Amino acid sequence: MKKIEYILLMFLVSLSAMAQKESANVREGNKLYKSSKYTDAEIAYRKGLLQNPKSFEANFNLGNALYRQKKYPEALEQYNNTAALQPKEKGKIAETKLTFPLVILLLVLVMITIAPAMMEM
Repeated sequence: MKKIEYILLMFLVSLSAMAQKESANVREGNKLYKSSKYTDAEIAYRKGLLQNPKSFEANFNLGNALYRQKKYPEALEQYNNTAALQPKEKGKIAETKLTFPLVILLLVLVMITIAPAMMEM
């Protein structure tokens, strides 16, 4: 019985350590993002996602970093991934948080597609 308790305790401790590392990477990414270091922020968010691929914050912020680097198709894919991870208890907040970047991103993609054709006219 003691062995099972010990194994369970070790599992919980390691799980907690992984979550803290992911959070540290996301916090680092947030600092870099605020300093307009979007490529470095992208790297930090990706490191956080290696620790916790289902982190709503890391996924959403990665989408923002990609958007700022004008990596629009990747940003759109990241926002779609984030939408699938919406926390149930924060559904409305997450939905609102995602709507604006998706609309702007779609407009940018439409303009990139249409602009060359309009220039030929």
